[in-house]
Amino acid sequence: MLATSSGRCSNNTAIQCRRSSLVLYLLAIVVVCLEIRRGDGARILVHPLSQFFNSRLLNMEKLSMLLRDRGHEVTMLMGDHYLPRNNLTGISIVTFKVSSADCVRGLEVEEVWRMLQLSKLQTFQLMQGRMLTYCEGLLENRALLKSLRDAKFDLYLFDWIEACTKILVDYFNVPSIMYSNYGLTNSWPVFGTPSPYAFVPDIGTGFSDKMSFKERLINTIVSILGELIVDPTRHLQVLRDRHFPDFPWGNDVGRGFDRVSLVISANTHYGFDYPRPLMPHIIPISGLVWTPLKPLSSDLQKFVTEADDGVIVVSFGTLIPKYDPKFAEVLANVFSRLSQRVLWRYVGELPPGLGKNVKLLEWLPQNDLLGHPNVKLFVTHCGASSTWETLYHAVPVVAIPLWADQQAHARKLTERAEIGVQLDMNTLDEAALENAIQEVLNNPKYQTNAKRISSIVRDQQNDPQETFLYWVNYVIRHKGSLHLRSQAAASLSWYQYLLLDIVAFLVLCVTIALTVLYFLCRLVWTCVCCRLYKSLRRQAPLEINGPGRHLTENPNGVCKKIN
Repeated sequence: MLATSSGRCSNNTAIQCRRSSLVLYLLAIVVVCLEIRRGDGARILVHPLSQFFNSRLLNMEKLSMLLRDRGHEVTMLMGDHYLPRNNLTGISIVTFKVSSADCVRGLEVEEVWRMLQLSKLQTFQLMQGRMLTYCEGLLENRALLKSLRDAKFDLYLFDWIEACTKILVDYFNVPSIMYSNYGLTNSWPVFGTPSPYAFVPDIGTGFSDKMSFKERLINTIVSILGELIVDPTRHLQVLRDRHFPDFPWGNDVGRGFDRVSLVISANTHYGFDYPRPLMPHIIPISGLVWTPLKPLSSDLQKFVTEADDGVIVVSFGTLIPKYDPKFAEVLANVFSRLSQRVLWRYVGELPPGLGKNVKLLEWLPQNDLLGHPNVKLFVTHCGASSTWETLYHAVPVVAIPLWADQQAHARKLTERAEIGVQLDMNTLDEAALENAIQEVLNNPKYQTNAKRISSIVRDQQNDPQETFLYWVNYVIRHKGSLHLRSQAAASLSWYQYLLLDIVAFLVLCVTIALTVLYFLCRLVWTCVCCRLYKSLRRQAPLEINGPGRHLTENPNGVCKKIN
C-alpha cells in the first residue's frame, strides 16, 4: 500500500512537472515572439496635415496608433499649436514652430462663409496661400529637419495635401508612402496614374462618370490647366531654393512625388466610387479608419432610444467653427417642425426658432450615433470620413456639400448609390430642406439602397487595416517599391501623355498624303487633257454634241466652237 501510494504521488508530481514545463515553454514562445516582433518594428515618420483641426488629421492619428500597436516605432511631425485628439501614448511627437500666426489660426465664421461664396479656383488659391505660408514656417526649422533626415527613418508616411511634402520626400531620401484621405484627383504629377478625361471626372468638378459634351470639356480643362493654375510647384521651388540653396537635390520640385513608393487611397471602393484604371502602386482601401462602435453616454443613449419616430444626426464637419446666422435659422426652423428628434453638432449662440426636439452638442460621437439602429437620417456636408461612416452604417442622407471634394461625394451618394437627396447650400430655403428630409424619411428606396451599398463596401477579401499594414511592411521589407511605378510613364510630358505628338504626326502624314494625291491627280488630269487636246487637233474639225457643231483652232491655239 505504501509503495502504491508513493507511486501515485510520483505520477502526480510528474504530471504536474510536465504541465509546469509546458506552461513555461509556452510562455517562452510568447516572450520570444514578442521580442521578435519588437525587433522587427520599423522607425516610421508620419507627417499629417496639422495646420488646422481636420478629419484627415484624426485619421492619420488613428493610423499612427495602428502602426504603434503593431510594434513599429512611430514619430509624428506636427506644428506646436496642435493638440492631439487621440491617445498617442507611445508615439513620439516632434513639433515645429511657425512664425506666422495667421496661417495656423482657425478660420473665423465670417471668413469661412465668405470663402464658401467664392469660385472653386478662388477657394483653392486662398487655401493654397495659407498652406504655402505654413510650409515656409516648417522649412525655417532647418535644424529640426536635418535631425529628422539624419535619423534615417525606414519609412516616411505623409498626407499629400501638406504642401511641403513635395520637397521633403526628396530631402529625407527614404522610402515613402503617400496618404490620400478622399481618393484620387486627375493629377498625374501627384498620383502617377492615368485618368481618361472622357469618363474619369476630376474630384474637384463634382461631375459623375457620365458626362455631357460640356462637362467633358470642363473636366479636360480643369484636369490639364488646373495643374498649371493650382499646382504650387513654382512657389515650392522658390521656397526650396531660398531655404536649401546648396542641398544636392535629386529631382525638381515638380518631380518630387516620383520617388513615392505607394499611394494609399483611403476611403475608396469601386462599388461606390466611379471605376477607373489604376497603376500597381495605387492601393485603394475602403474602411481603413472605420472604428468599432463605443457605447453612447447615458444622456445620449436615453435621448436616442426614447425617440419614437427616430433620430436625425446633423453635422457639417470640422471646418465650420460656427454657422452663418441665416443658414442656422433655416435649419433650426425646419428641425422644430419635425416629429423626429435631432442631434445637431453646433457651436455658438442658439439660433432663433430652436425646437424642444433638438439637442445641440459642440462635439458628438458621430460614428457611434450613425451605428445606432434608431438613427434614421444624416444631414451632412459629405466630407470623406462622414461619407464612409454613413455608407458603413447604411444611413440615408440629405447632402448639403460646402466645397472641394464634398461636391463629388454628395453626387455619388445621391446619384450613384441613390441613398439621399442633394441640396445647394447657396440656394437653400426652408421649403427645399423640409421637402428633402420628408422625401428621404418616407421613401423606403433610400433605406433599401443604403443597406445594399453598405453590404457592397463591407464585402472585402481582407480586413482594411491588415491590408494597410501589409503594404507598409512590404515597402519597409524591400526598402521601397519603385518597381511598382511606371518610370517610363513618369518621364512623359503632358503632350506625350495625351498622345498629342502622335496625333500631330498622323495629321501631318495624312496632310502630306492628301497633298501628294492632289498633285498626282492634277498631273494625271493634265496629261489626259493634253492627249485629248492633241487628238482633237489631229481630227479637227470634229463634230460634237450634235450636227452642225464643230471645233476649230484659232491662231492662238485656243479651241473654240463654230457652227
